[in-house]
Amino acid sequence: MTVTGIGFGSGLTGNAGANRYNVKGFNSTALDANDYFTFTLDADSGFAINLTSFVYTGQLSSGSISFAFRSSLDNFATNIGTPATSGATIDLSGAQFQNLSSAVTFRLYIWGGTDAARTYSVNDFTFNGAVISAIPEPHEYGIAIATLLGTIIIVRRRQKSQVA
Repeated sequence: MTVTGIGFGSGLTGNAGANRYNVKGFNSTALDANDYFTFTLDADSGFAINLTSFVYTGQLSSGSISFAFRSSLDNFATNIGTPATSGATIDLSGAQFQNLSSAVTFRLYIWGGTDAARTYSVNDFTFNGAVISAIPEPHEYGIAIATLLGTIIIVRRRQKSQVA
């Protein structure tokens, strides 16, 4: 599995923060398509990802802001869960987040107020889930081969009994 780590959209500016990913510039009063933290996960060839949750902690320098958590699976159109200033656990156990065999990007959008100096940071984050093999297990091949051989033997026996 490949993970990009954390990045931010072109509407935000990085800001110094000890042991946290800190930004400023989210001074619009409505969701801005360029003001977000971004995370991309991609399963290696032959594997898939089954997600269960995204967990993060955050920190705001002052005031209050708004959030939305979205994914590239629907071109960032639908809110997922309920993100909050201090952090949250976002449920990703739905069917759309299972058997992901190509890259998926998540964005945590932030906006609110008019204070351009205010900062917000993601202090830590974790995606929980499992990486699974997208290739059938060897015993699954064995069942298919045994079924195929059984079918061939039955057909062959029928042919013999018709000749006799």
